[in-house]
Amino acid sequence: MKMLATPKALVTTLTLATLACAPAIYDAEARGRASDRRERRTDEISLDELRRVDVANARDAIRRLRPEYLRPARLSRSAVDPQFAPVVYQNGTYAGNLAILETISLAEVLGIRYLPPVVAQVEYGSLCRCGGGVILVRTGVARGR
Repeated sequence: MKMLATPKALVTTLTLATLACAPAIYDAEARGRASDRRERRTDEISLDELRRVDVANARDAIRRLRPEYLRPARLSRSAVDPQFAPVVYQNGTYAGNLAILETISLAEVLGIRYLPPVVAQVEYGSLCRCGGGVILVRTGVARGR
């Protein structure tokens, strides 16, 4: 006996097939969103991002790409104390206040990362002058530049 697909059977089959594929589609979308987040981390400015800006020094690059790095730390929701401005470490060594960023040529910069105050104190110790956080500037010679 030859069976013909009824509209109800066809709809049921298509619905089940769609539901079976849904987790794979959802997982692919979630992986795509996760890779987008990895591409633009808020605590780091990558070499690729730095190559795309047309500025001369590290301070101008930060001002253009992540201006929040340059702001003093908030003591509360409303209070901001300028003495808690981030400090700069270049290749892991204390370099100075934010003004030092103007002396670092963007051509030398391989990456920039911001450490919030708590993380900076864990990283650099309790004597660290990092109540406003630390801007880590990694310099050197980039290959393929």
